[in-house]
Amino acid sequence: MKRTFSIIGLLLLCIIIYNCSVTKNATSNKKGIPYPTRSFDSTPSVAYLSPEESLKSFNLPPGYHLEIVATEPMIKEPVAIAWDGNAKMYVAEMLTYMMDADATNERLNISRVSLLEDTDNDGKMDKSTVFIDSLLLPRMILCVDHELLVNETIP
Repeated sequence: MKRTFSIIGLLLLCIIIYNCSVTKNATSNKKGIPYPTRSFDSTPSVAYLSPEESLKSFNLPPGYHLEIVATEPMIKEPVAIAWDGNAKMYVAEMLTYMMDADATNERLNISRVSLLEDTDNDGKMDKSTVFIDSLLLPRMILCVDHELLVNETIP
C-alpha cells in the first residue's frame, strides 16, 4: 500500500514538472526569455503618430506582425470592419461620435459605411467608395453571402 502511494506521488511530481516546463516554453522564445513587453507609460505623448510610428507601438508575441492596409484620408473615424469573400473591406465610419464632451452634433445622419478595394493586388487598399451614406452611428457590420448587414445605434 505504501509503495503504491509513493509510485503515484512520483508520477504526480513528474506530471507537475512536465506541465511547468511546457507552460514556460509556450510563453518564451528560443532562449527561454519571455517576449519583450513595453512598459506602461503613465504620461504618453499627445502628439499624433504616423501610421508607421503607430505600428511600432504595438506589442506582439513572436511570429505575429501587423501591416498597414488603409489609412486616413481614405477612412475617417473607423469603428468596425468586415471583409467579404472577395477581399473587399467594408468600414463603418462614425463621423459624429463624441467630437466634444457635450456630444455636439452626435445625432446628425452623416456617418457612413465605405467600401475599400485593392485594385492592384499589392495588399494595400487603394480605392475607397461610400457604400452607404447618411447613417446614425453605425456600430456593427457583417458580410453574409452577398449582403452586408449594418446596425445603427439610435440613442
